[in-house]
Amino acid sequence: MHHLALFREFAKCPDILALAEEVGYGPYEASKMPGEKAAALRILGIRDPEPVVRLALELLKDPETTDGESYVQVVSALCPSEAAKHFLTALLLNPPGRVVQAIGRKLGRVGATEMVRQWFHDELPAKRIAACSVVDFLPQAEEWDLEVLLLADDPNSDVSDAALVAGDSLRRARITADLLISIANERDLSHRWVLLDALINVGDLHGGGAVPPVVRNGAKVSGTCHGHTPFGTTQKKQEEIERRSRQN
Repeated sequence: MHHLALFREFAKCPDILALAEEVGYGPYEASKMPGEKAAALRILGIRDPEPVVRLALELLKDPETTDGESYVQVVSALCPSEAAKHFLTALLLNPPGRVVQAIGRKLGRVGATEMVRQWFHDELPAKRIAACSVVDFLPQAEEWDLEVLLLADDPNSDVSDAALVAGDSLRRARITADLLISIANERDLSHRWVLLDALINVGDLHGGGAVPPVVRNGAKVSGTCHGHTPFGTTQKKQEEIERRSRQN
């Protein structure tokens, strides 16, 4: 049964609805496990979504909420047409990293690409930083490399720092995609293990050290991808960046 249909069935049961009200609208400390309150709100939102969405947004924005990422699904399920706006606004409050990641995963599904593109050029530094924080979750496109590299020279140091982090994230995402294809196509078992080890290292953001070399067809290739700049951009892209910089 589809999740939405399941929640609708739950909302029809008086006992479950009463329990959902107790957990969903009760003190946060009363929740016994992560995600319990969010699940209760999903049930309550079937009948009255507006107050539930307001509460879910308050909880995901609150740094004291230990499972704030679970409320991203509540908002996207109950108000999909406004979810992108709500999520991007929440990013301005600098929520915990796990909430940013949960929002990023949803943005590509709720039509937020154009809003993120606009935020890269917004006069408010916080919006440019927010765009950098989620760009690697959006569908991969060459334009994101250009946007991030241009912000790497932003006069606001916080923005330029965020752009450098975003550039590294985009590079890792690209290398990860390449590695997954290589693993799927590699027939030599020993080479597969080397590729898998490289994939783990790329994804280990806290393991220390740079992106490891990648082995392709028995030959080592730089972690930044052969023929690319440190951000993973080609010379052609670099020339385009310089051209746009001169125009600005």
